[in-house]
Amino acid sequence: VILVVRNPTDRVVSDIVQFYAVRGHNMPDINSIIMDRAGYIKAYDYSDISLSKSVLLMSNYSMMYQLMAEVFPKENILVVNGETMIEDPLQEITNVEKFLKLPSFFSKDHFVYPEEKAGFPCFKLGDER
Repeated sequence: VILVVRNPTDRVVSDIVQFYAVRGHNMPDINSIIMDRAGYIKAYDYSDISLSKSVLLMSNYSMMYQLMAEVFPKENILVVNGETMIEDPLQEITNVEKFLKLPSFFSKDHFVYPEEKAGFPCFKLGDER
């Protein structure tokens, strides 16, 4: 099991902004959403969970880890730093390869940072751009 984590506050804000960007709706005050003062906002079509509860649960990494550890041996759980995955993806991918006992494959040349996606690396295989 691979658990990718990032700063929980950044995760909450990012999830809320993404929620509204994808739907094209006007976003209420983000503090009102987080503090559950914006009224019930349905997070998913398949569940009655509210947006505020959903984003807070998804950012509670200690709870997620504990739940995973109840099912899987701890040595079968790898926690990956999502911030490092963006800043230095090779470092984290190398850790994943070792965890999965895969031969080393990736190099720094596999990761590019297109201007239109500043901050987020893209994967490149071969000479195509």
